[in-house]
This record gives sequence, structure tokens and C-alpha cells, in this order.
Amino acid sequence: MNAAARPLATIWVGLGHAGCRTLASLRRQLPDMPDLAVVHTRAEVLAETGIERAVQLPTGPAGGTGGDPTVGERAAADATGELRALLEGYSVVVLLVGLGGGTGSGAAPAVARLAREAGAFVLALATLPFLFEGPRRYQVARRSLATLQESADAVILVPNQRLSEWVPDGTPLQTAFQMTDHFVGTALRSLWHLLTSAAFLPIDLSDLRRMASDHTATLAMASVETAGHLRIESALDELSASPLLDHGAVLLSSPAVLAAVSGGADLTLREVNGLASGLRARIRPDASLTLGAMVDETLADGRIAVTLLAAEPTEMPERPTALSTPARATVTDAPSSGRRARQAKLVFDSTHPDRFAGVAPTVRDGVNVDVPTYLRRNIRLSSPVRG
Repeated sequence: MNAAARPLATIWVGLGHAGCRTLASLRRQLPDMPDLAVVHTRAEVLAETGIERAVQLPTGPAGGTGGDPTVGERAAADATGELRALLEGYSVVVLLVGLGGGTGSGAAPAVARLAREAGAFVLALATLPFLFEGPRRYQVARRSLATLQESADAVILVPNQRLSEWVPDGTPLQTAFQMTDHFVGTALRSLWHLLTSAAFLPIDLSDLRRMASDHTATLAMASVETAGHLRIESALDELSASPLLDHGAVLLSSPAVLAAVSGGADLTLREVNGLASGLRARIRPDASLTLGAMVDETLADGRIAVTLLAAEPTEMPERPTALSTPARATVTDAPSSGRRARQAKLVFDSTHPDRFAGVAPTVRDGVNVDVPTYLRRNIRLSSPVRG
């Protein structure tokens, strides 16, 4: 028997420039949205979204934050009364924010705290900067993410650098941002529908809360649509290859995975079983797996949609090392004849420009993995014990 629909008083809040832009894009793409609101320091940005419910954070006559998150944090504190009124009466608050700037990075943790104080479940969907945006924005995003994880119930993290793998070469910058907005909207809408609509295998907020109970973790998210005779197999292959799941590496390391499949009236029990068994074969043996399934009449022509969330430990390095120069290894202390050979000492010189000339560094999620882990994490190695 089909589960009863579970109405949830929900509001989606776009915060800062990226959050406002994303929510305005979703409003145009998806007509059946929950309540929407936007929060920013600049009145012109709020007006451009076309969303009526808006809070302008006060920053003085000049407006804006100058990219300083402390200014955004103070502005949110000064608008506490307006923000509380905006969030009152909702059981679920979804924050959309791009980390790295002043308004979103500074105000997002404060808005999340106010929403939780009002009794709401707070789900934050945060994007990380592209590498070309520079190390300063990356550092701001890193610090803000740590605070946001403590303030929200769950954080879905979408690194823009991973999404960029889907953008074809030569794509105009505005189109690239529109593509990322569309992905975020489609995936979040699928998850929201499963949380709020009648489903044969329902997923509720307690499932998300359980996945994010460890505040050192964020949730990685990927979503695919497929059709055809082998549509479940195709969905599994696309998810395994998704850059947002680090090409399957996230699935292999995650302690908790949640998957939701939606399809038309032709969605079968065998396909749901096939999805479950296929995921089991792709995740670590001791990982928990939560599966949801629902019939969505908007999915015509034999299409199905699969949205996946996986808990992922947050290990953002101190700096985006892909922007740095590769290290050079030189050997010193060569052994002399007639004496016991000593282990060579490797000295890494990060200033040399032409190590492996003509070969690009190996970069994963903004990290140059050619640089040893102990150097990336600034770990001091103990001296060897001498006999």
C-alpha cells in the first residue's frame, strides 16, 4: 500500500550572490517549488531574482561585504529579527549558498543557527569555489564550511571543480554556471520530492540526520536520469563514473549511502532490487545503505531518476595545492666507499618550476597528489632512531 504524503512546511533560502543566483534559476526551471526566499546585502541582487520574500542584510551606505565574511556575519547579527521572522513556522529550512565570498560564507552559519533555534531541520547545500577563483576564496570557504557543519543538521557539499568535468571545452562562463545551477536544482528537487511525497519506500529527515550525525562529514550528492531496457545498470554505471563521487572513490570509502529512485508506473520491484544489489557491490561491505523508491508521473518515456547521497569525511587541505608549483626531489648524503650506506634524504623544493617538465601535476578535488601527504598536511616527521 502506498505511503501517505507527509506535508512538511519547507522554505528554500538563497544566501549570498551564488545562492540567490541558483534559487532564481531553479524558480524559472521548476514550477512546483516550496516557499522561496533570498538573503543578500545588495538590494539590486535581491530584485534581480524576482523572489518576493527577501531580507537585505545591513552593511552600511556602501553596501556589500568586500568579500569579508566577518562583515557578512555582523550583517546577519544585525538582521536577527528579520531573519527569525522569515524562518518562523517552518519545519525544514534548505539553505543554498556558495562558500568563498563575504555574504554567504559569513551569514550562512548564523542563518542555520537561527533556523535550528526555531525548531527546523536545516539542510545546507553548499558549493565550493572553482580553482580559478583563487586561494583566498578557497581559504574563506574552508573556514566557513567548518562552522556551517556545526550549525546545520546536514551539509550537502558540491565542489564546483568536480562539476567542471561535465562542462565541455569552450563553454561560455555564464553557460557553465547555468549548467551547475541546473544540476543542483534537479538533484535537490528529486530529494525534496522523496521527502515530501507519497513513496513506496519512503525516506525521511531522520535518515539524513543519521547520515550527518558526525559533524566531521559532509554529504556528497550525485543524480542521473536514464532510460531503456538496462536503465538501472546504466544509472549505476553513470553514478560510479560521476566526478561528484570522485569516480566511485566516495562510494568505496563512505560509511553511509542513501539512494532514491523515481520512475513512472513501469518502475518494477525487480529494478529496485537490482539497484540495491548493484549499489551493494559498489560500496564498502560494512556501509549502511538506505533505499527509497517512488512513482513520479512526470517521468515519462520510460525514464528513471536516481539520486544518491554518501557521507564523505571533510578533508579540505590548507590551500589548493593545484595552484602551487610542483615539488622537486633532490638526493643528498650519498654513501661513501668503505662505510655503511645511509638512507638518502629527500629535500623537496616547491619553488623549482620545471620538475617533470611538460607533465601536468595529478590533481584531485583541488589537491596536487604528487606532493606527499605529510607535506600537504604540514606533518612533522620524527627523526630516525640511530643505533
